[in-house]
Amino acid sequence: MKKTIIIITIIIAALTVAIAFVSTTEPTTTEETEPTIRTAYGRYYPHGQIITDDSHEWEYKTDLISDRTPTYGMPVCVWFDTKGTSEIFDDEIIDLTYNSDLAN
Repeated sequence: MKKTIIIITIIIAALTVAIAFVSTTEPTTTEETEPTIRTAYGRYYPHGQIITDDSHEWEYKTDLISDRTPTYGMPVCVWFDTKGTSEIFDDEIIDLTYNSDLAN
């Protein structure tokens, strides 16, 4: 009988510790954010290179520009998907347009 009480006490103590641990552990969920769009102005150069006004260099496929065939130094407006972060180096170009109003 004494042995049974000791075993039951150990089991209750183990369950109490387990419940306390689970209730104090924060869940490890990943919060997803909606993608946001930012724009930047810059110039288009050969082989799909874009240099934005903030001096960052980007690559873009020339066949994705629908307005016209890009020319050297063409002023462009670039739309980026920021992927929900504040870090610009993970941004992805989603659109690029030439606008004659941007020309100097």
